[in-house]
Amino acid sequence: AKESYSVPAYAFYGCTTLETITLSGSIAKIEDYTFSGCTSVKEYSLKNVTEVGKYAFNGCTALTEVDFTSVKTIGAHAFDGCTSLGKESTVKEHPVKLLDAEKIGEYAFNGCTAITSVTLNASGVTLERCAFKGCSALMKSKVTNVENVENMPAGDDDPFLDCKEEIK
Repeated sequence: AKESYSVPAYAFYGCTTLETITLSGSIAKIEDYTFSGCTSVKEYSLKNVTEVGKYAFNGCTALTEVDFTSVKTIGAHAFDGCTSLGKESTVKEHPVKLLDAEKIGEYAFNGCTAITSVTLNASGVTLERCAFKGCSALMKSKVTNVENVENMPAGDDDPFLDCKEEIK
């Protein structure tokens, strides 16, 4: 079997001047808090990464584009406060495609105010409480495959709490 590696916890924590990250090799996991507070990072490819730890990209306010191709697990608060996520200046829609994700942790995309649409795993996914809370530009009707969510939390734990209200 091919060896896979992880990027250590806190490795780039709070590196506010870091703009570009290129990690080569077989990195299967981004550990907890790895890029937390890296406010200048603009895009990141998670190709071959299957797990993103909790708070891994928390507060990466310049992060606009993430390739989630092989990501299966997204930890709690992983992209919390990534207010530019999904935003590309040339387009009006700011999609986030989580096609392989099987579990999205609590508050994973909390306060990602730029996201306008989300595509979830068609085979089913577990959304933990408040996973997309405060994604104020996101309407539930713009969440593809939401009907495949297993055991959808309700009430104050609703994954889509404080998202954009549906227009009746």
